[in-house]
Amino acid sequence: MIDIQSDNRQTEIQSTGIRAVELFCGIGGFRLACDSLGFETVWANDMNPLSCEVYREAFGTNEIVS
Repeated sequence: MIDIQSDNRQTEIQSTGIRAVELFCGIGGFRLACDSLGFETVWANDMNPLSCEVYREAFGTNEIVS
């Protein structure tokens, strides 16, 4: 189960068991949408070092490859 907090409300999102990869992930906009739908992002990449840095700060270092 994933807890998403938005507009001072907390919403519980059930994991769907669906996994996603992000090609050219940028700063993670697609990841936010996937997380809100219960998808698990297992791999992401981008060639822009600044975008990768922002992504790592937002989501951790496990999935992103630069």
